[in-house]
Amino acid sequence: MSGEVSASTNRTAGRPRDFNPSEVIDLAVGVFWRNGFAGTTTRSLEIAMGVGQSSIYNTFGSKRELLDQVVDRYEERLHADVLASLEVPNPDRTSILTFLEAMTAWVVGDKTRGCLVLNLAAEQDDQTYRVAEYRQSLRRLLGGALASFTDQPSEVEARTELLVAAVFGLNILARSGAGPAELETVSAAVRHQVRSW
Repeated sequence: MSGEVSASTNRTAGRPRDFNPSEVIDLAVGVFWRNGFAGTTTRSLEIAMGVGQSSIYNTFGSKRELLDQVVDRYEERLHADVLASLEVPNPDRTSILTFLEAMTAWVVGDKTRGCLVLNLAAEQDDQTYRVAEYRQSLRRLLGGALASFTDQPSEVEARTELLVAAVFGLNILARSGAGPAELETVSAAVRHQVRSW
């Protein structure tokens, strides 16, 4: 999914924009991540993005439409920074361990915000499809890596579900206030389990 905004997104004719839509979407990610959808006001977006209300709506449409592009951008970052280790031609045990380390660093770096997609789904019914898509991506990627060193399909399935639950659990722990040390302890336990398989 792409978070890029094309020139055609600008909804009204007028003076040229004096900002880069792609750059201000990056700024909007942090606002929605901290405050959620309901807690994000137009004023908070104006301040964070450095763009006036009319420019926001002319360029991105409604707050709801801006959120869609924000989540697209978040997922792009997630794939690049975390899922990339699993999105290789022949993923294996090392790929899973690298993924878990990257996921832990991502969650710790969130400063207890947890996963943006999970947070929004808890708040907005129409975002639950994003969680379903994310879960399916994790199942596919982790299952592919597990199959490289696990013979029984039933074991692959069980281990995949365990790892998906661990990933979601790390994000929920972060959102509930767990500190870096606690998150790393949980992640280390999961990695230890993977090494034992």
